[in-house]
Amino acid sequence: MKNWNYIYFKKTPFVFSCLYDLIISIILFAGFTSALAQNVQFQFIRSIGKKGILQGEFNAPQGIAVDISGKLYIADTGNNRIQLFSPDGKVLKVYGGFGKGVAQYDEPVSLWAGNGLYVCIADKNNHRIVILDGALNYVTHIEGTASSNQKVSFHFPLSVACSSLGEIFVLDSENNRIVRYSSAGIPMNSFGGYDTAGPPLKQPKKIVISESRTFFISDAGQKAIIMYDYFGNYRGIIGQKIISQPAGLLVTEKGIIFICDRIEKHIAVIDTANHLLGTVEYPGFKTPIDAAFYNSMLYVLDKDNNMVLIFKVEDNKF
Repeated sequence: MKNWNYIYFKKTPFVFSCLYDLIISIILFAGFTSALAQNVQFQFIRSIGKKGILQGEFNAPQGIAVDISGKLYIADTGNNRIQLFSPDGKVLKVYGGFGKGVAQYDEPVSLWAGNGLYVCIADKNNHRIVILDGALNYVTHIEGTASSNQKVSFHFPLSVACSSLGEIFVLDSENNRIVRYSSAGIPMNSFGGYDTAGPPLKQPKKIVISESRTFFISDAGQKAIIMYDYFGNYRGIIGQKIISQPAGLLVTEKGIIFICDRIEKHIAVIDTANHLLGTVEYPGFKTPIDAAFYNSMLYVLDKDNNMVLIFKVEDNKF
């Protein structure tokens, strides 16, 4: 019987740019896959949460983020709140409740916590981005409908990310575009829509900014990941014919992309050259909706399981 405490990540052979390697791969084609397939083990460690309304319990959660110290932030969407966990899975704070007030939400669906100082939350049905400090104390918020300029307003935000420069980027699901705000919360411009260069976004789900300041956007309509540079210029599409329904995603410091696939019920792993490196499989996955990575640990948020599944990468090459 297979030991499901270990999830094997199977690497897929690349198309080599080196002519020598290409010749060798042709000569040894029959044994190529087995010779180069290296198993990177993702060991299942534990899970956090179950369905419910108490602390540490979830109701259809949709967003997960980890800060620079390893603390976990969960958008507990169905309970309209944010939960903060220590790196070892202990509940530190629960913040929120249904409504439109300062400490209330109406379907928080995604969050960002990259620098450890601030947490940005996409409060979907309130059409706003809420900004808290790292301990979940209210700081301010950005109203998507506050600007009369339709080119920089947003409705039903599904995702938010911040750059190292402090700029805030909001995924505007009503207009299928990304809206850029300054660090002071001033609307600046937008990209990815029908009025910008490059093919438009169709059903964007999540936005991530890499260490190189490249934007990666999961697009369920195109069944792919769309890339833009920091100025909003279209840079390409990856993941087509690899992913069926992309949802959350993460990009590691080494530029490896983990994509939650809701239909295939696994995590697809690719690089920026569109090589499929493998998939993370687990028999308990129902709806892997978002993921985070920290210090050789992979955190997968499963919406329909109402829990976070934690895996340790035994040989971290990511």
